[in-house]
Amino acid sequence: MISVFFEEISLISRPEIEEIKEDFFRLLDEMEEIARKGCFATGKKVQMYVSQVDLPNSMSYISLNEMTRLCMLKWFTIIDTVSADEKSFQRMKSWTKTLQRASVLISETGEEHRIHFFKAQREIVSQL
Repeated sequence: MISVFFEEISLISRPEIEEIKEDFFRLLDEMEEIARKGCFATGKKVQMYVSQVDLPNSMSYISLNEMTRLCMLKWFTIIDTVSADEKSFQRMKSWTKTLQRASVLISETGEEHRIHFFKAQREIVSQL
């Protein structure tokens, strides 16, 4: 496990790992509450999906308004690629919509899948 490696080469201490784990647990608690309610504390709606398609990437898009649109992609890299290009945004949005068809909505609905997903994430964090 990566945390053990970093601990062995003295880049991080066990107490620091425990602090990080607690931060992750708090983040998971907050994400699970957002998923359960289907909105942020501000009331802004959110949809969370869990995909059964395991791709070694991370992608997302953000649309704050008609003028502020970003897409982000991480594919076999450490650093995200971020683009404000409208064409890239529309492609990412289309690709994400395609993946939704093979995914399970866990915000507001899908309680069984939501519980299983967050339980699995907590097990991963507990192993750090």
